[in-house]
Amino acid sequence: MIVFILGLIMNLKASYDYRATPKDQLITKGIYKISRNPDYFSAFLMYMGMGLIGVAWPMLILAILHLLFYQITTKYEERMCVEIWGEEFKKYKKKVAKNFLFF
Repeated sequence: MIVFILGLIMNLKASYDYRATPKDQLITKGIYKISRNPDYFSAFLMYMGMGLIGVAWPMLILAILHLLFYQITTKYEERMCVEIWGEEFKKYKKKVAKNFLFF
């Protein structure tokens, strides 16, 4: 249950930070200070939490697949971010983990 709640809180915070940032600015505040992709990572945590709560193997497999596919997706998204934000995004990318803290 703790993993799911952590993911839910992280997802809500990411949504708030996303909406609170003007559309013409790179999001680097709030939870985006510790994760470049808090929305994807929080979904992974929620899926993992649901799988652990219900001992549901399909949900655990979905969590792992989500993690793998979003690693691929973010490669493309980050290329677009470099095109849009340039050096600002490159500096941000060096300072902030792709997923969460060190991962």
